[in-house]
Amino acid sequence: MKKKAQNLIAFIDENGNSELDFRKKGSHYFVVSAVVVQEENIANIEKELQDIKDKYFNKKHINSRLVAADKYLEVLEVFAKLDFEVFAIVIDKQKLEGKGFKDPNYFYRFLQYWVDRVLFSKYPHLKLSDNRGFQKPFMESFVPFVKGRHIPDLFSSADFRFVPNGSLSLTQLSQFVCATLVKTFDKNQKESERNQYLSLLKDKISSIRKFPMDYKPFYLDPNSTSSQFNQK
Repeated sequence: MKKKAQNLIAFIDENGNSELDFRKKGSHYFVVSAVVVQEENIANIEKELQDIKDKYFNKKHINSRLVAADKYLEVLEVFAKLDFEVFAIVIDKQKLEGKGFKDPNYFYRFLQYWVDRVLFSKYPHLKLSDNRGFQKPFMESFVPFVKGRHIPDLFSSADFRFVPNGSLSLTQLSQFVCATLVKTFDKNQKESERNQYLSLLKDKISSIRKFPMDYKPFYLDPNSTSSQFNQK
């Protein structure tokens, strides 16, 4: 379901690391995704999430690692019935060029700038849930970056800012969705499973931006600004 332009809040998660030496357990992809919901729908979604926790997570927190492989698609299908949409940014680290990316500080600065640009272009009126404290290196630096970059003024109607985390359950859902998106790119997963994951999520996805751009129709967005970041 397409969301209204305003009264939106995003719950962001990340999956991956900055390591480019894949012999040292560097992840092949770095994914930042946002579960976007209407603020007025949060209470209803939280109630539905609690029912899902009771049935599939033994009344504990939502975590993709707690779901058995033979139950994963079933749980994902239940989540896909909830009222949210997904915006995702996927960095293919195997295709990054330039020595600067080997510096973790540079890698995260680049990611901050790019995520901010593409997310703001898609949702200029968006509240972002501040979920720092979960040992997420990108989010730890992204929150102050956005606060310093988007300062309210009289000349802009945009409202793009971080707010206190108001829903632990939706934060956990964002983790599950982000982990699932990673599975759709993981060549170690069976192709049939990857296609099933994507099939269940495709109606929830508002946009997936990839860097470097691969120009596949599913990912191509005419408003993409990613070409500006294709630096050597």
